[in-house]
Amino acid sequence: VRVTGPDGKDVAAQLDASAKVVFVAKVPSAGYAVFDVQSLDAPAVQPAKSKVPGLTVTESSLENARYRIKLDANGDVASLFDKTLRKELLSAPIRLAIKTDQPVDWPAWNMDYEDQVKPPRAYVSGAAKIRVVENGPARVAVEVVRETEGSTFAQTVRLAAGDGGNRVEFGNVIDWHTAAANLKATFPLTASNRSE
Repeated sequence: VRVTGPDGKDVAAQLDASAKVVFVAKVPSAGYAVFDVQSLDAPAVQPAKSKVPGLTVTESSLENARYRIKLDANGDVASLFDKTLRKELLSAPIRLAIKTDQPVDWPAWNMDYEDQVKPPRAYVSGAAKIRVVENGPARVAVEVVRETEGSTFAQTVRLAAGDGGNRVEFGNVIDWHTAAANLKATFPLTASNRSE
């Protein structure tokens, strides 16, 4: 795919796994911009941009201009380094926690406080199947698939180029078969608010 910006220059673009167009766009605040999307076989007025510098991915790491992410052998994000702040943002890995959820009343929608203050009964673990699912000039992504307590968890971690790279995206697709439980994403950050 070829995407041309309002200035007539090509921008970093790619197709994701679902054949959606992903590209780096600059749009003014409270404004708009028009981009032209064409198939790659369209004649190029100028050569397409190559991969954005600093946007890299492997099965154990992702990096863009802002963040450097490292996954551990379990498939959990173990390090999230902010290059702008020059600081590690995590005090422990980001994990999906499975908590017991057996409320006394109204089990379809109620959660008892007593269950929620207890530590997780398990974390999503199991043999991690890790693969790079996007490695384009506009975005990179890694997918981690694991099975725990009868459920299958597919988590995708993405980093983009340009202004979209100022955030880390997590996507989860879960085939849930775990009884009497709920799932919580835990983000143990190094930042804290001391209560006095």
